[in-house]
Amino acid sequence: AETSNGAVVYEYAIDLSTEPSFSNSSRIHHIPSNRVQRVITRAHSLPWTATSTFTLSLGDFHGDFTVPIGYGTTVRVQNGRNVLERSTGVENLSSLVARGEYLLVGGHEYRVCLDVSESIPYDESHLSLCSKDDALEPATFFSDSASSIIDELPVFIL
Repeated sequence: AETSNGAVVYEYAIDLSTEPSFSNSSRIHHIPSNRVQRVITRAHSLPWTATSTFTLSLGDFHGDFTVPIGYGTTVRVQNGRNVLERSTGVENLSSLVARGEYLLVGGHEYRVCLDVSESIPYDESHLSLCSKDDALEPATFFSDSASSIIDELPVFIL
């Protein structure tokens, strides 16, 4: 049996809700298990520091896009293309967003491309968009705007 501060833990009570306020929640009870599960990860952007983190999720849920990249940082993108270019702000885009990271741009989900070839821009001013389901598959940005270049778009990460 598992223990917590010396006391035996017989079950865990887990409260679930789809609303942040938990106004409509339900509770399940889970009996502890000592079954070992292995999580294998790969990192594409070093260095790792004492404050480095990662997120683990189940299925296709990966979180909510609530964090804007850089203070005052926005991007421009040509409609039908897959390269974001910094339009405002002074932050280095490649230091703010790791290869493979999930992005929300113009209401659409993408990932930063994992491809490291010279033809795929990833530097202080550019990020390349790939499919949210496959970070090696380029994805194009399409907007309902009639403009060929969409400018000053905020970018959000998880």
